[in-house]
Amino acid sequence: MKKNITIILIVAIIVIGSWGLFYNLGVLHIDRAIAPLEIPSHTLNIPTQLLLIYEIVECESNWDNSARGLAGEIGLAQFLPETFEWLCKLSGMDLDIYEPQDQLKLLDWSLRHNRGYLWTCYRKITR
Repeated sequence: MKKNITIILIVAIIVIGSWGLFYNLGVLHIDRAIAPLEIPSHTLNIPTQLLLIYEIVECESNWDNSARGLAGEIGLAQFLPETFEWLCKLSGMDLDIYEPQDQLKLLDWSLRHNRGYLWTCYRKITR
């Protein structure tokens, strides 16, 4: 029961955080008169993106931020430190590999910029 509540809270945080993240990155454009939602064609729709993030994290670490992989992967999304650093530079974000919300932000950015192939679980899920 506690795990289910934790997962629901994390998904809710991701959904709420994604709106702000997408808006700040210019993915969502709000028109004051009508407030339409414009999502560029290169971007997955929001529900699909959130589901994909959820499934990747579930597969990679089972939502355990202290998870460590055999090759040195760290955290929820199982980033290798050098890959995390490289993606941070590409994205222009200054993030901490040990912070779960930073891992989720960078995973989201990576998926939206066609870097999903970096995760074994992404390749399994999207076959």
